[in-house]
Amino acid sequence: MVEIKLEGSSLECRNWLKDCLKVFQPVKRMRVEVACSYRELPKSVLARTRGRVTVNRDVDPESLLLRGVSNARSRRQLHRSFSVEVNATVKKIRNEKLREQVVKNLLVHELMHIERKDLLELSKSYHRRLRKRVHAGLDKEAFERYNELRDLEGLPRIASRRDLDIAVSKVFERDG
Repeated sequence: MVEIKLEGSSLECRNWLKDCLKVFQPVKRMRVEVACSYRELPKSVLARTRGRVTVNRDVDPESLLLRGVSNARSRRQLHRSFSVEVNATVKKIRNEKLREQVVKNLLVHELMHIERKDLLELSKSYHRRLRKRVHAGLDKEAFERYNELRDLEGLPRIASRRDLDIAVSKVFERDG
């Protein structure tokens, strides 16, 4: 079950996060804590997900001391506490219904990262991430989930992901 953290979260974001979780059954089963809030982020970053990753380095002592060869293994462990940060410029959108749809679109994308456990890959070096292609297929799947969420809310589906991206950027040009 997903526990939504109360501290450091805005009420608006929390409620919309609960709505977005309706289309994320695997995340609900992961038993994670998710906090959502507005933060001052760079202009090019609309939202980001933060999670704590610990790296356990295990060294085989026999191999190292007897043969002089280090058989070290690094294991990355993702903790179950996440923070989704939405750019504070989104709060400048005057129309609340429009702001809600923009934030939900961003939250769906960030929840996809949590579901796919991409934060383990994102904690690696840039060149390893580039080879792994963390966003491969993510945008299309996030768009489909966003349309599922719109169906649950009784809103019409959006036909094209490209149209959605253009609409969001125009909202930011106008209000942000």
